[in-house]
Amino acid sequence: MKFSKGDSISSNGPMIYSMLLAIICVLVNQAIVTQADPLSHSCFSHDNYTKGSPFEQNLNRSLEYIVNDSVNSTTGFYQAFIGQGEDLACVSALCRADITPNDCASCIANASVEIRNRCPTSKGSIIWYDQCQLKYHHVNFFGFIDHDNRLNWTSNNCAASNDLSGFSATVHDLLNNMTTGARDSEKLYTESKITLNSTDVYGLVQCVGDLSLDDCTKCLQELIGDQTCAYVHSGGRVVDGSCNYRYESYSFINIQT
Repeated sequence: MKFSKGDSISSNGPMIYSMLLAIICVLVNQAIVTQADPLSHSCFSHDNYTKGSPFEQNLNRSLEYIVNDSVNSTTGFYQAFIGQGEDLACVSALCRADITPNDCASCIANASVEIRNRCPTSKGSIIWYDQCQLKYHHVNFFGFIDHDNRLNWTSNNCAASNDLSGFSATVHDLLNNMTTGARDSEKLYTESKITLNSTDVYGLVQCVGDLSLDDCTKCLQELIGDQTCAYVHSGGRVVDGSCNYRYESYSFINIQT
């Protein structure tokens, strides 16, 4: 959902505002039980805002719209923007496509609160959870590839294989093949499994929903190609502002029934 300067919640603004806050409270309470701590976060903007400023008001409203949308819609990707110029607040949130709508809404609700706690005056921030990510900025970032905000994780264990070079090549092929699958998916997401010498490797890749098909492919290919270490670890994950991938030597993907 997208909103411009001058938009109001409704003629019953205070009532709707209170209802949205109540929704956030319910979902955050649920998220406290179901969500782990964030993987990481970044207060990446060098610009700050003051408490009570028009930007903060627009940010609060945008976050509330995102939370409300995640309750009422099951797309798994949500956007909102309010304001213009220095007061513009753009917000987007992405959930892993293999989780339930309830878990998605809970994760976004939790992220909308935690990002404000960790970056209380930053005009641009991003936070990553295992199941979702949320980003806001005072610059319009919709539809642009964001590799600047990137994090890498690898397992401390080497792959349980006598052929580490073969394992590395297998993982690389798995990720590359899934890039094509993500392009063909409505949610720009795909998951897969491959076996090498009786060792199963599970993987997923995903892009944010506002990228074009070509930019989704480009984002994932650059992310996979920029990996400086060989894929010799038993698991690894790279996430940035626009796309991500993960592979593990165990099944971590939620099967929807």
